[in-house]
Amino acid sequence: MAEMRVLAELAPRPGGGATLIYQVWARPRNIIGVLGIPAQIGLLSRRDFEIAFRHYDRVASLPKPSPLAIATHVNFAPGGRERLAALRDELIA
Repeated sequence: MAEMRVLAELAPRPGGGATLIYQVWARPRNIIGVLGIPAQIGLLSRRDFEIAFRHYDRVASLPKPSPLAIATHVNFAPGGRERLAALRDELIA
């Protein structure tokens, strides 16, 4: 994949709550990307994101939502834990 852009918007609903609008744009780097992007983003990632968003919705609906209700175990990509720690330190500073 040469480039990927994601936009997530929350739009308030008149009776309360919100509607999530989630869009993904991807530009392939080569022929493998042309074939793989629709399968990966259109099918596999779509399913995974829907599961995650529905879970977040349930957590947000709790009387007292807790960050611990969202995730108790995370699998980081190589170097991910270090990048997250650096970003956390930057935010605190």
